[in-house]
Amino acid sequence: VQITFEGYSATEATLLHLRDGVVEKLQCFDTGQTCVSVQIRTYAHRTRPSLIVQDIHIRNPTNSPITATIDQIAISDWQDVQSDSQSHLNSRQEDVKYLLSVGTVPVSNADNLHFVVGIASSKIPDTISISSGSSWSHQVFTTVKYTELPMSKKATKDELEKIKKLVKKSFERA
Repeated sequence: VQITFEGYSATEATLLHLRDGVVEKLQCFDTGQTCVSVQIRTYAHRTRPSLIVQDIHIRNPTNSPITATIDQIAISDWQDVQSDSQSHLNSRQEDVKYLLSVGTVPVSNADNLHFVVGIASSKIPDTISISSGSSWSHQVFTTVKYTELPMSKKATKDELEKIKKLVKKSFERA
């Protein structure tokens, strides 16, 4: 996830908390009067190893509303991938939209061997307006499933559907 504010440049730092297993990106956008701050914490879930969580928090201490542009980095340069937009009701009966992608990844230095990989990631809006003196928070969930061993390209056809079902089930439990 990349967050920008049109007309404002950011000073940023990325911190790695080894003991906690957390990567934290901090950004400060100087508005001239104060700093609009963005904090993105990324970590693997402790009890669900296929789940990656991103906690996003934006604080706007200024006297004016501000609009954030959010770029959710999607899958790129992945050949043989199938992506579908999905939705489901979470435990709070909210409609969660997500992108489900399944494909193969070739093993380098191995003739015709591939892993089957599935990724599901919740979607977030392209823009968010944050009122003056307030904040906005959101969690992005991403699940990843893959075959344990590489296989021939021919053998991946059956595994694609299995991995798709596994990653979908894992995401919808998030």
